[in-house]
Amino acid sequence: MEASASKDVGAFFVYGLLQGTFKSLPAPVGSYVLQNQNGVIGFYHVAEVQPQVPAFRAYLNAPASGVKFFTFGDEATGINELNLDLDHNETIYNLAGQKVSKAKKGVYISNRKKVLY
Repeated sequence: MEASASKDVGAFFVYGLLQGTFKSLPAPVGSYVLQNQNGVIGFYHVAEVQPQVPAFRAYLNAPASGVKFFTFGDEATGINELNLDLDHNETIYNLAGQKVSKAKKGVYISNRKKVLY
């Protein structure tokens, strides 16, 4: 019995507005591609020059809006480190800044530090 040839699974898959690629292809005009242009990382509009989207990557296929690009901002926000020691005598706040009487499992603010309880 002869082994059958593998089937072509197609050039892309879709998840919401993201178009994923199974093989390298040029980004369609009108789409947005994640790029680093002049040190600014963001999704840039594809106009005339179509950048190559490598295999197993994605581009954004958003409706026409006239937006040239959008970025993620200059400053990252988030938790950089966690303090695992929670002082039970201190006032505890949730991440919304609300005072809580008792900490359950999760991340809280105690003594002006983010702590994991």
